[in-house]
Amino acid sequence: MVGAEMLVAAAVSQVARKINGIVGVAQGEVKLCCNFSDDLEGIKDTLVYLETLLKNAENNSFGSDRANLRHWLGQIKSLAYDIEDIVDGYYSSKEQFDGGSYAQKGSLFCSLSNPMLLKGSMVYKMKSKREMLQQRQQLPNQYHFLSHINSAVNFEEKQTTSYRNTDIAIVGRDADLDNLMDILMENSAEELSIISIVGPVGFGKTSLAQFVFNNTGTEVFSFRIWVHVSMGNINLEKIGRDIVSQTTEKIEGNMQLQSIKNAVQRVLNKYSCLIILDSLWGKDEEVNELKQMLLTGRHTESKIIVTTHSNKVAKLISTVPLYKLAALSEDDCLKIFSQRAMTGPGDPLFREYGEEIVRRCEGTPLVANFLGSVVNAQRQRREIWQAAKDEEMWKIEEDYPQDKISPLFPSFKIIYYNMPHELRLCFVYCSIFPKGTVIEKKKLIQQWIALDMIEC
Repeated sequence: MVGAEMLVAAAVSQVARKINGIVGVAQGEVKLCCNFSDDLEGIKDTLVYLETLLKNAENNSFGSDRANLRHWLGQIKSLAYDIEDIVDGYYSSKEQFDGGSYAQKGSLFCSLSNPMLLKGSMVYKMKSKREMLQQRQQLPNQYHFLSHINSAVNFEEKQTTSYRNTDIAIVGRDADLDNLMDILMENSAEELSIISIVGPVGFGKTSLAQFVFNNTGTEVFSFRIWVHVSMGNINLEKIGRDIVSQTTEKIEGNMQLQSIKNAVQRVLNKYSCLIILDSLWGKDEEVNELKQMLLTGRHTESKIIVTTHSNKVAKLISTVPLYKLAALSEDDCLKIFSQRAMTGPGDPLFREYGEEIVRRCEGTPLVANFLGSVVNAQRQRREIWQAAKDEEMWKIEEDYPQDKISPLFPSFKIIYYNMPHELRLCFVYCSIFPKGTVIEKKKLIQQWIALDMIEC
């Protein structure tokens, strides 16, 4: 249900704005219709109330009332769109009549698009929708939804924070760093080595690879090459171009795949390279094709580090035993959390909530990092600490299979619920893009504006 209440609230908000815009027009043009302005004002007030109710409802768990809530949300959303259709139809016919010639206006008067008929029809429909809205407004009381809904929390004063911090991310990984550096320095392999760092999402695979990348100089490798692979989309042409373009070799824009493979082979045969393939994941045949392209190079001093959360992908791509990252200790997670939260045992709220919050991280550094950032934004507010600790907040929706769950999911949920409402809508909108899609920032902003999610 994460986001469902918010999406309905957005639809309700948009319709409320349209109703507000038509009130003045209606008062001037539909005076003959008794109480029509009152109906419009009543609809607008009800929609505004429902929008507030839905925004507050999104922050709460409804337990056994969840099925009733889903049904109620569907009814409200359907009614909101019905009202929007009525308003849009009125504006459309008005523009058609106002912009038409005398002949066209005469024709409209003799048709079902007669403005007077449409105004009368709109009045009747709006009156009916107002009654239906008022009935739906009472349903939360019948289903006891309101008993679950707390007062809204104001997040307007939140500070913007960044979750990327390499120094914090590698806490507790000293042994892993030493081991990986030792593997890189080994030159006994008879052919290029592919080393996979594998572990669950949020364990710090990319940060570990980044540290190795930054601390390996040109005295060891001729070129250090970083390639981010879009998850679920192993594009050999793009990967090949990215590898070659980070060397002194030339690559033409019109090169076909085989020519690109040949260019990769030349690079690996000619130079000693450290190549990082970050976030690799894809189909078996795609992984095998990538491995085949890379192993055409035989320079024994070259090393390729792959980061992936998939054991299957790691086994397919690797030429040496997998390097599996383990979970961090609670002490290390506590260190990450306290550094990011910028607080410690001297803080009463830290003493009351800190250890329980860290236990929920389950050894995942990214979760500790995220939760520390959430608390840091307003660390003097008890409800922020309580939200990060709350058992209900950490419960996963029934829609998600348990074998897919990691502690990262509920931590994102906590961050999501601490966003301002308008940012939540923009965030959820991004979920319509397929996995691996490259989202252009300007186009995305234009879409948000077009959908009334943000204002220019």
